[in-house]
Amino acid sequence: MEKHRIALIPGDGIGTEVVPAARRVLDAVAARHGIALTYDTFDWSCERHLAEGAMMPPDGLDRIRRHDAILLGAVGYPGVPDHVSLWGLLIPIRRGFQQYVNLRPIRVFEGVPSPLREARPGDVDFVVVRENVEGEYGEIAGSIDIAPAANLNAERDFPSMFEPVHGSAPDIAGRGTANPLGAIWSAAMMLDHLGHPEAAGAVTDAIATLLSTTGLRTPDLGGTATTDQFTKALVELL
Repeated sequence: MEKHRIALIPGDGIGTEVVPAARRVLDAVAARHGIALTYDTFDWSCERHLAEGAMMPPDGLDRIRRHDAILLGAVGYPGVPDHVSLWGLLIPIRRGFQQYVNLRPIRVFEGVPSPLREARPGDVDFVVVRENVEGEYGEIAGSIDIAPAANLNAERDFPSMFEPVHGSAPDIAGRGTANPLGAIWSAAMMLDHLGHPEAAGAVTDAIATLLSTTGLRTPDLGGTATTDQFTKALVELL
């Protein structure tokens, strides 16, 4: 049984809701595919900055340097400027671990309306690759709540980091209605990076099946499902 040690950084807002959801999915698919995952959770966040004056401790990078991968939720909190959260946590990890490849897959799922109104499942399937540690950059595409991302160190000298594209959404944090798909799809990308493409495919196939065969949707997609209900249904498919 192959073993991997994962650093979990839930962060702020809905990050603390979607990362546990992604972990439930990871545990379900790992059990089916003979993968042993262990987790270390770190409270690095804007709330930590408000309480202790720093997003993470001075030796933060050393604490996660030996992990196989990092799964991040979201960072951002009222009263903490964006440049503080960015330069206090995300940029140090991306630059310190030379995660210079930012990878963002984009696809149309049956059952989820696309901004490209005529696009059908299979018509849109491409990947945005962005330089991640230098210069200026911009982003998008489709429903931001389901979009995943990977911050890759291609040489694998350091752990890579996986995170949903959405922010911390403090306006809905604590309601239990956050869409966990971005975090779950990011977790699938992590599995693929760790050498488990079949397990990763099982997760994305389950996502596609759930969206195409049921009406279960979180409020951002026009439904009434909670984060827990959506995650439970996905785990049952796995």
